[in-house]
Amino acid sequence: MSLSQAMLNRRAFSDVLPDPPRSSRRKEEARQVEFVRIGQALKLDTIVKGDAPTSLATTGLFKRAPWEPQCFYPDFGHDIVCGDSWADTRLVISTENSGVFVIEGKYKLLSVIIRNCLR
Repeated sequence: MSLSQAMLNRRAFSDVLPDPPRSSRRKEEARQVEFVRIGQALKLDTIVKGDAPTSLATTGLFKRAPWEPQCFYPDFGHDIVCGDSWADTRLVISTENSGVFVIEGKYKLLSVIIRNCLR
């Protein structure tokens, strides 16, 4: 690679702009237009490579956070202290006074640990 080719590859952002306009306001507007054009080209390259989200739905703005509560069993008869998912179809729930339960499906409730056994 010759020295002139190396210099062409190492141009500054200000070198990309055409000859500067007479007034400083026009020069600044030209810089802003060129900045936006280069930024859009970079974003397009990133999207084409698959490294950038293409819509708000894929950025996570409309997704629920994993810690937001979700109602699975609305008529559960115990005060729930905590719960977590188990595999794909089960929910483990710890209660204040009744022990630990596993809920599978819609209404299949299995008592895993009874609180009276822990005393």
